[in-house]
This record gives sequence, structure tokens and C-alpha cells, in this order.
Amino acid sequence: MRRAVSAQRLSRAAPRQRIQHRRAAMHPGHRSRRTANRGGSLLAPSKEQQSALPGPADRVLILGTGLSMVDTCLSLLLRGHIGEIVAVSRRGLLPAVHKKTSPIVVQDIPLNQSLPEFVRWFRDLVRSTVARGGGWRDVVDGLRPHNQAIWRAWPDASRRQFFRHLKAWRDIHRHRMAPEVSGRLSKATANGQSSTIFGVHFGFCRRGARLRGGSLPLRSP
Repeated sequence: MRRAVSAQRLSRAAPRQRIQHRRAAMHPGHRSRRTANRGGSLLAPSKEQQSALPGPADRVLILGTGLSMVDTCLSLLLRGHIGEIVAVSRRGLLPAVHKKTSPIVVQDIPLNQSLPEFVRWFRDLVRSTVARGGGWRDVVDGLRPHNQAIWRAWPDASRRQFFRHLKAWRDIHRHRMAPEVSGRLSKATANGQSSTIFGVHFGFCRRGARLRGGSLPLRSP
């Protein structure tokens, strides 16, 4: 498995390489009604779930690479975990690093344009903001008050297109992690303890009292 230390997209495994693990934490993103009230956290288990806590040297798999994964990974490291921590998601993207921002005032938002046209407008806005000494974070934060209006203006076809192609990229730019946290994860990646994989998880099986599972990294595009 090839590793890198990029803070945004850490690693891709070799095509069709199979990864097995003994412990898994699921962090698929925003909680649904079906999962919001379920227990099972590796870090805050009930008394009945104490056996789910990983041992200090266990290899841990985390499904999802958003902020919940970041919190879990950091908590494991702070508890003194020395085993490998592998996070798997379809795109292998990590949240961007947060910095102090000066949100711009956004006017004349193209609510009635197609999604590709909206994306072109957004990129032009970022370029013009950067040219004036700002940054992309100023644009993302400046759009926050308008997110609902933008979403309501899009037809169903544009919403489906957004979910297929853009949501993951939007999430890592909107939901950002602190610089100190990014530095800690980058350090764990550099020393080989932590990695993020571009792939899919294909299931669990029970062996005795333990669950085992596997992940199959996707072929690089």
C-alpha cells in the first residue's frame, strides 16, 4: 500500500488490494433517522459494548473520512493507540484545514442557472476573491446564509447531479478541521500509523465473539 502525507487526500492502495481488519467504526456522514439513536461507538460504548473497544495494538478500520472520522482517529491517538488506523471512503477525501476567514458579501447569485453554470460562477468568484487577497474559505463562508435558497432553486435533476459529483467536495471545504488536528493526523500518516484509502467496504463476518470485515480499494481513475 502506497502512502503519502497530503492533508487532503492521503493514499490509494494498489488496484483490487484487499484489506482485512478486526475493529471498525462507521462514520458515513450526516446521521439518518435509522442510525441517529443507535449505539456502538468504539470510544464511548455502553457497559454491554466494552468488548468493542479496540486494543492498543489492534488494526482499526473507520468507514468514512469526514469530521467524525477525524474525531475518532484523534481520540484513538490521544488514548495511546499504537496500532494501524485505516479510513476508507469512495473518494479518500479528508476535510480541508480551517483558517481565519473574512466572509465576502455575495450578491447576484445565479439561482436560475444550471448546475454546471453555477459551478463556473462559483469558481470565477473564488478566482476574483483570491486576486483581491482573499481565499476560497471567504467565498464558502460568505455563501452559508444563501445555501438554503440555492438548494430550493435547483430542480430535482440538478440536486441529483450535485449528490453524484459535488457533495463530497463541498463537504470537505465547508466542514473543516482545526490546523492542530490536521498536524496530528499528518504526523500519524507520515510515521505509517494512519492512512486514508480510496475504496469501498464490502462487509463483515462474525468469527467467534468478534466481527471481521474487509475493504476493497478501487482502481485509480
